Amino acid sequence: MLNKIKRIAISLAAVVGAYMLYAVLLVPWIEPSLRRADGDESTYVAPDIVGQQKEFLAKFFPKGSWQLGRTKVLESKRIMLLMRDFKELEFDENGNKQPNRLKLEPVTILVFATDDRQERMDEPPLILEGEEAILNFSELNLSFGKIGDLNGGQLAGDVTIRREPSSPKARNGIAIKTRDVQLHPGWIETKAPIQFRYGGSSGSGRHLIAKLDESSKKPGQSPSAVGGLQSLQLNHVDRVLIASQGGLNDPIGPTDANRPGQENSPPLEITCNGPFLFDAAHKIASFRDRVVVTRPTAATTPDQLRGDLIEVYFTEEEDQVAQVDPQPAPAGDESQSMGKLKVQRLVAVGEPATLNAPSAGARATAKQFIYDVVRKRIEASGDQNTELAKDQWVVRSPNVQYEMAENSRDLGRLWAAGPGSFSGQLGKDNKSGDAIRVGWRDQLRVEPNDSGEHVMTLAGDVSAGVDGRGQIQADNLYIWIRSLNIPGKRDKQLLADRMHANGRVDIRSPQLNGKTKELKAWFQYPELNAAKDLDQPGEQALSITRPASNRVQPSPSGMQVSLNRGQQQPMPQQPQPQQPGLPQFSIGGQPEPQDKPPTTTFDMVGDQIQLVFMRVAEKMLVENATISGHVEVKESLSAEPDKPPMVITGDVIQIEHASSPNAYAHVVGAPGMISGRGIQLFSNHLQMDQARNRVFSQGPGELLLPMDRDFEGRKLALPEIYTVTWQGSLEVIGDRIIFDRNVAVRGRPMQFQKGRLGVVTEQRQLNTGRMEVVLDQQVNFRQMGKGPNPSVRRIECKQGFNAYNPTVQQGQLLSIDEMRADNLSIDHVSGDIVVSGAGAARSTRIGFRGFDATMQQGQGTTPQPPSNQLTFVEVNFRQGVIGNFHRRQVSFRDVHPAIYGPVNNWGEAIAANALQGLRDNDVELTCEELTIAQLQSPTGTTQSMELIANGNANVRGRLYSATGERFTYSNEKQMIVLHGSGRSMANISYQKQLGAPRQTASAGTILFWPKEHRFEASNGRSIEVSNLPN
Repeated sequence: MLNKIKRIAISLAAVVGAYMLYAVLLVPWIEPSLRRADGDESTYVAPDIVGQQKEFLAKFFPKGSWQLGRTKVLESKRIMLLMRDFKELEFDENGNKQPNRLKLEPVTILVFATDDRQERMDEPPLILEGEEAILNFSELNLSFGKIGDLNGGQLAGDVTIRREPSSPKARNGIAIKTRDVQLHPGWIETKAPIQFRYGGSSGSGRHLIAKLDESSKKPGQSPSAVGGLQSLQLNHVDRVLIASQGGLNDPIGPTDANRPGQENSPPLEITCNGPFLFDAAHKIASFRDRVVVTRPTAATTPDQLRGDLIEVYFTEEEDQVAQVDPQPAPAGDESQSMGKLKVQRLVAVGEPATLNAPSAGARATAKQFIYDVVRKRIEASGDQNTELAKDQWVVRSPNVQYEMAENSRDLGRLWAAGPGSFSGQLGKDNKSGDAIRVGWRDQLRVEPNDSGEHVMTLAGDVSAGVDGRGQIQADNLYIWIRSLNIPGKRDKQLLADRMHANGRVDIRSPQLNGKTKELKAWFQYPELNAAKDLDQPGEQALSITRPASNRVQPSPSGMQVSLNRGQQQPMPQQPQPQQPGLPQFSIGGQPEPQDKPPTTTFDMVGDQIQLVFMRVAEKMLVENATISGHVEVKESLSAEPDKPPMVITGDVIQIEHASSPNAYAHVVGAPGMISGRGIQLFSNHLQMDQARNRVFSQGPGELLLPMDRDFEGRKLALPEIYTVTWQGSLEVIGDRIIFDRNVAVRGRPMQFQKGRLGVVTEQRQLNTGRMEVVLDQQVNFRQMGKGPNPSVRRIECKQGFNAYNPTVQQGQLLSIDEMRADNLSIDHVSGDIVVSGAGAARSTRIGFRGFDATMQQGQGTTPQPPSNQLTFVEVNFRQGVIGNFHRRQVSFRDVHPAIYGPVNNWGEAIAANALQGLRDNDVELTCEELTIAQLQSPTGTTQSMELIANGNANVRGRLYSATGERFTYSNEKQMIVLHGSGRSMANISYQKQLGAPRQTASAGTILFWPKEHRFEASNGRSIEVSNLPN
């Protein structure tokens, strides 16, 4: 045992002795010797560092800074650590062992762009300064003064990251202020708020990620990063200010020689909801998510660019010079490659990206937008919503390019693919001029020609229009545009001079719409007669008169038609500029108020259309129109849309003085047609003269006339269109419409169930030899569409008439009324009906109950409602009829006879004085005057009927008869009253059946209540009639 302990003690002594020899003899030879700096016992520096680094560090730190004092220095590849004190940490904050960690207070980290010690002395490093740092290394051996690669760490407290400009003239210096920075291999990160500056640009936000350049730069190679910084990313952006030094701050419009330089121009301000990334190697700044680039201008509203992704490409001003004198800068000279930055190009991507630059009068909307600042070229692409605008001109196209003219007052060159649209302002300024809109399928080109004009050529499904003025669609369209200088105005006025369209041409305007195979149009500007400064070579004024024939081309029938009535009329004198403007085009219309849109629009169709437009008071009016070949002109928009529109059809139509209230229209066709407010007229030869306020048609024709009452003057549930035909002539003049010879009037066809005949179609009919329709006002063809339309006041039928008037409700026939006589007059205002001469009135209807049906009810029975039994009534009169449909009363004179009774089907009649006699429920009546009145019941829920027969009234049925001077019946009172005369008594007799004894009663006045089986004489005695049926 003792031997074993002895051996252990000897071994331990040998080990301790060997370690002491190592510490005393070998360590001084292996480890570097550190010396204590004067005056500071805790600061150690390597003997060679002080001499070699002091001069280099003095370039980046001010005099008296602690970095230039007595510091500790550690280096590893591209990193140099400066510190006052350090402490090696073996455990983390949780007590876990974590070697190779240093705590530095305070600390400065220098990151170099190269490993070469000599080259990095020539370039400013990226400097990180912090109050305290804890760093992790891949290897740490302070005894040997050796540190490995930096694996990570953090800078606590306030942190500054900076890099000085590469040369005095360079604008590539970096400065970042933040706190609590995390260090990672190849990149640094902080989520704290930061402020940064790069050259003349600056910004602020939160959560910075800066990537360091870890690539090894070879000698002579241009740097791929800025002083060791590859990129800078800011995830939360407050704003970024980019000093453009020109670029977007250069004037896009006309330059001003007295304009100050751009050195002091305010920077671009950029905000976004997403990250900001600056790629230092490629000089690209990118922003994401709701990016807004704002450029302050002298105007109140700044220029702005918005998008989901916006990239700003920079170039150095030296590159501009290099294009003229291409002398390459020495390779690797960063001071030359990173000089003063200038915005060269902006690329915006979004859904969509938008540009609004009021200072340049430019706007753009596209999925991808490129603005080349240097070339003043705008290019936009994407989908159909892509838009590019300059001043008042806007182009929408999947791909559009616009290059500004040398003189910004001039329209530049434009090309746009299809399908697309183009809009702009053709006027004195951007606000009051005519707004033009153009669309195409294939392409659009706008190019100047040698005459000082701009020719707009459009191909493929072209549409061109002026807002509030008109639109044209065609296969191809050519528009010649002239420029007009305006004293005191920067921009020129652009005017359409002429136009030619071919193919499938479709015209749309507030006044006139049309379809044709070819259209030619000229534009006149009376107010410019005295203009002397039109921008047209060799031309002093714009001509407003053009040679034009007042003759139309031969019609398909070979006829030559002229608008001139009698002799050739010269062109009307053009109004002076100070005179009021001409009215909007409306055949028969008054001038439209200049501040209101026209209330009428006409559609026209023809093989060829020629138009002359005149602009007066900023409105383009149609002065003359000639349409030939299968022509139709139709009013499509009316001030009263519930009324029939105006329509004109024919083979040839010419309209003269279309924009004045004295228009004259000449229509030839088979048939021709004119329909105006409330009327539609068809004839082979039509003339409408607004000056004479007359429409005339010689020969057969047809007229459609709206009516709100039937032939008997009764109000219709809905107004109907009545068709009037004639074989003689028609004249519309004043307040009368006169039809002559074989006049027939037909109402709206109606379908209904007619007994055994099933579903039939019938209509109201009126036939007469001559008819005059008197209106409540004159038909004024100058006032078409203005004020209330004329309505029928009175209808007069002469030379015999017959009327047929069915009543249909919800597809069921309720009644058929017929009348014939010599003459008829119906006054729709007073309600008076006057029929002269002998005639007959007949009515077949459902559900009417007379007094005879009441007499058949037994005592104490409950009254039954009217049945669906058809009831027939016919009144034959010899001295005419008078009545009033307002009072619901009609009187027939000299009635011989009137017959009443049930029938089984429509069309069946009861013959008066038939040999077989009356049927059980038939009633026959003769008198000198028969009056039928319909009254409102006292309850107000039903209507009662009163029947009054005066003068030798004789009523008889199959089993009873009654005579007297006067006979009255009221279905409301359920009472019959017979009055005698001064010379005779009233008599009533009744028998139970044929051949049975009669019960009679005579008195001055007899009151009979059939329901109560009771008579009452005028002396008050009651007469019981025991044989009345139960």
